[in-house]
Amino acid sequence: MKKSWIILVGLFTLLIMISLISGVRVNEVELNPNDSCYDCTEWLELYNDVEINLTGWKLVDASNNNFELNETFNGCYIIENPGISLNNVNEQIFLYNGTELIDQTEIISDSQNNIKTWQYCNGEWNFTDSTRGSKNSCEDNGDNGNGNTGDEEEPEIYLEIDWNDEDIINGLDFEVEIKAFNLKDEFYNFKIWIEFKENDTVISDRYDAEGEEWKSGKYYVGDLFEGPGDETEDIKLRIRGDYKDFYGRAKIFFKIESEEENDKYIDILEKEDEDEENVPKIIESIQTAPITGSVIKLGTSEVSTETEDIKTQDNIVYESKTELIKKYSIYGFALLCVGICILLGFKKLK
Repeated sequence: MKKSWIILVGLFTLLIMISLISGVRVNEVELNPNDSCYDCTEWLELYNDVEINLTGWKLVDASNNNFELNETFNGCYIIENPGISLNNVNEQIFLYNGTELIDQTEIISDSQNNIKTWQYCNGEWNFTDSTRGSKNSCEDNGDNGNGNTGDEEEPEIYLEIDWNDEDIINGLDFEVEIKAFNLKDEFYNFKIWIEFKENDTVISDRYDAEGEEWKSGKYYVGDLFEGPGDETEDIKLRIRGDYKDFYGRAKIFFKIESEEENDKYIDILEKEDEDEENVPKIIESIQTAPITGSVIKLGTSEVSTETEDIKTQDNIVYESKTELIKKYSIYGFALLCVGICILLGFKKLK
């Protein structure tokens, strides 16, 4: 009898422990905080109805990075800067007790850098305004902040842009990669341009592949994206000639038609001028003997080494054909004159 009683008590205790453990869940996730710090202010929220010790527990992300837990808590437990850099796209969080998987999120994304977070609501996940440390925003549900989702909302369309920093050199063309997410079954126009950081002066042009010409980035590219789903396209930009000497931090703006305009900072690198000292110079020279005097560059009047007198024959190492013709033509003319005089003298004698 005593043995049966002990077994019943053990089973009852085990069931209570299982119910407590199964109640722990990932409750809210901030992937992309609305500040300039990004990774250092990401956070996660766990939830449990009663106090529980998390020693031996861990969080694992979609990239298989993990963060060890050792706190005791009940209610909401906020984990600041969880030690794993959360991805803004296609992230998923897993909660383990040892090797046992206790809970996991859906695949979630947030590239909008705003105050919205992903929140657990009755078995589903909503993307809505942050409720950090308090009742989740799941509409009225009477479930202590963790109720139903209500009507399911369509996922918001959002954009991501990317570029290679080393390609952004003033005076050169460069490409920007644009990713559009959650597109509906239709075509979308898109525009992208660069302005000074301090004011709204447009300093870039966009290449129109269809018209094979450069245009202002303020004009839309027609039907750049076609939904539904996600699309990726490349667009070529350059800094306008009027601002060829500009380099430094600027702002790149982008917008998909009918959606909110976004911007990011972009660094324009200075184009380096060619170092004239390092540019090879072609100097034509012909040497018929070891150099003992000044060398004259052929085709020019420049002298590579200054001398007191370069007119004497002793100082000239080589003369071009042009110079020789000039000099000997004078001698020839003089001889011709002498010959004519001799002929006239013979005629008079006869």
